[in-house]
Amino acid sequence: STVIRLLNPVIRGWANYHSTVVSKATFAYCDYRIYQMLWKWARRRHPNKGAQWVRKRYFTQQGTRNGVFADSLWTLATMSDIRIIRHVKIQGQRSPHRPSDQEYFEARLQQLQLKRLSDAQKNAVQKTHGRCVLCSHPISAEHFRRWQINRENPFLFVRMARDTTDPLVVVHRWCYERYRSTSDQDTLPLKGELTPSLEALDGWVD
Repeated sequence: STVIRLLNPVIRGWANYHSTVVSKATFAYCDYRIYQMLWKWARRRHPNKGAQWVRKRYFTQQGTRNGVFADSLWTLATMSDIRIIRHVKIQGQRSPHRPSDQEYFEARLQQLQLKRLSDAQKNAVQKTHGRCVLCSHPISAEHFRRWQINRENPFLFVRMARDTTDPLVVVHRWCYERYRSTSDQDTLPLKGELTPSLEALDGWVD
């Protein structure tokens, strides 16, 4: 797990930096080379063990993927999983130093972070227009970034009480914990259309 914890920030950082250009083939090659180096490292650590033993010790199968370098807690990041997102030019004379353009740059950053989320994450966020369904506060770009890399995940997927076509919504972890402490419910009430509203709290907010 120490090796994975040291490699993951490097792999994700390098991949994110180059994710705005045509990098998919390069990412796949890098994943292949990393796998080769880890395999050689694992064999050197156990010179008296066979290849099958080493494979079972360090590599697992996850879904349709074989040879995933992982243990019970950590999984090695792969560059191929990083989405390729083309760079979008800044409009005309916009400047981050001009107060009147601050809203534009905040929205631009938030849209970029949204593009990096998985389809399930993106659908849950867009359903409430980028807001927590409990507190109605906007989800910040920093929260998007932390959610993307799954570190100190500030969000939870929560199922609404009534079956819908797509019943999952996203809430802040702290909002959900407070809601559960007062209502003792695992699901959220569904009132009318699904929009971020304090009405969903049934008097939870003081």
